[in-house]
Amino acid sequence: MKLFTLGLCATICGFIALPVTAQEEERSDSLASRFRLEFAVPQSPAFNLLGTEPSNILRPGDINELAVAVSNLTGDGLAIPRSFAAEFAPALLIGGRNLTIDRYQARAALYRTRISLATRRSDDASPASSVGWGIRTALIDRGDLRGSEVAGQLLDSLDLRRLEAVRDSIRTAAGILRDAVHPIARAADRLANIIVNDSMGVRDGVIDTLVASLPEADDRARLRSFLENLESPGFDALVRKRIREHEERNWNAGILEVAYAGRAEAADSTGTGLAVQEHAFWATGGLRAGSWGQLLIGTQVGAVRDSLSGDFEAKAALGSRLYMGGNRTKAFVEVEGEFQDSQRPVFLLNSGAEVRPPFGGWVTFSLGVERNRLTRDSDLRTDFAYGLPVGLFGGS
Repeated sequence: MKLFTLGLCATICGFIALPVTAQEEERSDSLASRFRLEFAVPQSPAFNLLGTEPSNILRPGDINELAVAVSNLTGDGLAIPRSFAAEFAPALLIGGRNLTIDRYQARAALYRTRISLATRRSDDASPASSVGWGIRTALIDRGDLRGSEVAGQLLDSLDLRRLEAVRDSIRTAAGILRDAVHPIARAADRLANIIVNDSMGVRDGVIDTLVASLPEADDRARLRSFLENLESPGFDALVRKRIREHEERNWNAGILEVAYAGRAEAADSTGTGLAVQEHAFWATGGLRAGSWGQLLIGTQVGAVRDSLSGDFEAKAALGSRLYMGGNRTKAFVEVEGEFQDSQRPVFLLNSGAEVRPPFGGWVTFSLGVERNRLTRDSDLRTDFAYGLPVGLFGGS
């Protein structure tokens, strides 16, 4: 027991004397993956260019290592999707496992960059198919918790909770040894005060360091049982609570994304006669509309191959969409105009909703009217899509 006391005292004294740099080693609770959000799955540029949705506005959303989506759910008695897409963030896939908040914020545009691939079968009985590819990044994303000051504030809060747990656990050990005013408890208080005053966090290895200092196996086992509650569910619960609060307050935060995509068509699913048909660039900005809504303003410019001449013609679209509701359930209305050389302008009035079901992912459905202003022809446009974000490295 004396060895237990001496070893613990010596370890605490040594820990107090550690330089600041040693205290700032990366901890698991500072990993960017723990601050992943559950906003709507964004529309990938590759998917959009295949014409899977009525609108040309590229909907922003949260950033994950991987997201998949299906659309155009039709069929005789069965909902068979004709369109599939996947979007992934290369930098997050490669370095996301050990990516810290500080490193994420230092290169936010890189980690927010995503690449998308999509495919679509023809609407009719023909074997023709289309493929799309795209890339996008968020230049501004005020809703991204990983890139905001809120993440640092939450980490500070976790540090204080962790310090209290360190102090209370060592006090418990000291009380079993002798009484509540044991020198070890006072040393723990001193340790906590120094760390708080210097804005330092407790090292990941504090438990192993304390335990390894004791020569007796029984003493090591006893001390570990006291200190293992430092990783208790209380910390995870705090993170989850703060993340959900951030989602509800910031689902409609300001954002600016830019993107590019290309589309090619083939005579059949084997790629026979594959030829590039379209290139497009997007810019989409989102503005907060009070606590209840978000206004998106988007533009698309590019070139599309004319089906008769085979030449590329300029194409542009401009639209706006207003979301109303909350993070998990929201309705939207939108208007859009599309313009192309040698073609008459087309205008779209569309409405729909986004819902996050209990089983996860996001369901989007819409109903609209597309009208050619000169011919006065109107077509009914519908869409039903499901998107699923895939977080590969933990999260809350």
